Amino acid sequence: METINKISKKQGIIGEELDKLLANLRKTSASRKTEEYLQKNYASAHELWAQAKTNHETLTNLLNEETKNASYFTTQYFEQIRRVFNEIAAYISAPTESPHIERIPSPRIIHGDPRIKNSDDLGENHNPHERKVQQCQLREQLIRIEEFSETIDEIKSELQLMKPKSRYQWLMKEIEKQWENISQLNIAIRTNETEFQHQYFTTKIFERVRSNYRKITEKSPNP
Repeated sequence: METINKISKKQGIIGEELDKLLANLRKTSASRKTEEYLQKNYASAHELWAQAKTNHETLTNLLNEETKNASYFTTQYFEQIRRVFNEIAAYISAPTESPHIERIPSPRIIHGDPRIKNSDDLGENHNPHERKVQQCQLREQLIRIEEFSETIDEIKSELQLMKPKSRYQWLMKEIEKQWENISQLNIAIRTNETEFQHQYFTTKIFERVRSNYRKITEKSPNP
């Protein structure tokens, strides 16, 4: 438990830093949100998120009957960190449509699917407010899909290496929650879309992710 407590404390510090970063982004005036400012803040958030994922992997490797009631797991603290990071990433993509701002890297899609090349490819029928909202939703969805893909890889590893059953069960619950969130946001995205020109639609990313979800659940070993 000492190890869990120590790493959980690190996660708490990361969560606090991400909260502060998001709060500062919201308070900063539009005139200060330059390309350099946004990229610097995204780099800081991404570094913290990478540390959080590494810590979380270590913690889940320690998950067993004795440790499953640790507050880190019962409060789903990693999911809280994930939500704050997603808010930061979505927020940074929204303030401007300038093509000179480096776009947040698109997620890799499982089984060789293409990457998203242009997050602004929404057609001409969106008014500025609708465009900004839809860009935020698409950016959030791509981040969720990236995390979904990483979880699928972890599940595949569990199936191959036969690691502790408790971790596999936790990952399956995690992928179910991620899939539910992706499905719900997909409905909102499709509801707000009029032209379906973005590569999220033209390359059928959602349909491919759905196929991968079905495949991984079909591979689930019998209890």
